[in-house]
Amino acid sequence: VAMIDTKVLMDKILLIGDTIIDINTEGTLLGTTPETPTLVISKDTEIVTHGGAALVHRNLAKLKCNYEFITNNYPITLNKKITTKHRYWCNRHKLLQVDDRDNTPINDEESRLIYNHIQKSDFNILAIADYRHGLLSPKLISLINTSNKKIILDSQVSKSPANHHMYKHIYLTILNEHEAKQYVPNASWDNPEELKDGLYNKIDSLYFIVKFGKLGCIYFNSKSYLYHKTQAIKNPVDESGAGDAFMAALLACYQKDSSISHAIWRANEWARRSVMVKGANPPDDR
Repeated sequence: VAMIDTKVLMDKILLIGDTIIDINTEGTLLGTTPETPTLVISKDTEIVTHGGAALVHRNLAKLKCNYEFITNNYPITLNKKITTKHRYWCNRHKLLQVDDRDNTPINDEESRLIYNHIQKSDFNILAIADYRHGLLSPKLISLINTSNKKIILDSQVSKSPANHHMYKHIYLTILNEHEAKQYVPNASWDNPEELKDGLYNKIDSLYFIVKFGKLGCIYFNSKSYLYHKTQAIKNPVDESGAGDAFMAALLACYQKDSSISHAIWRANEWARRSVMVKGANPPDDR
């Protein structure tokens, strides 16, 4: 379907979102316990990295993007614990994940402090990576909705219901297939018209990108859509950071040449390479 390419000024980006501490413990299978059929592994390595919106931040830094970052306790100290996710690996296979979550929203005073910082920043784009751990509180979202900032939104649906409809006047909304189905239950790669109509009926956004994993993604405006196919990785190592890599590469590439078509192609490729990296880490840029 023919579509005029979208262009927007993105000299400087302000990224906001929850940081997650990712711990990856790698071991080798030793056997099972004699009492119960419980796996026993050695503890060979343990790596701690910053994930969530901080992984978007780390990808942006690797891609040499011009941006600023607001997250838990930076640049404003918040009375809030950072969510931790601990993954256990054995012989390159993920066995178990243990989460220590704090999804309590920040209070109204903290929300106003962050909003004031947003209003004072000299950026063109507010990129929201909402991991639903409380930094983007209902109060902060309502304040952001009153601003005139151009917003690119990626809000995660995992254990919490979708909240994309809470944001207003969005420039571009990024969703994966599961998130899109929260609004359009029959959303599919093969039925873009129903998906487009459903999204525009439920979410206040000028443009949409819906990601369909190994197939690629579809870019929508209110009248048309454009497929962007990708080449699947046969044996992915860890797909947990693909969405963060996609968002970062989209922002970084879009900033450099303002062509959404090329930015989506670059984002698909960067996300595809990210699944070959274990844990919350950007892909190898070689």
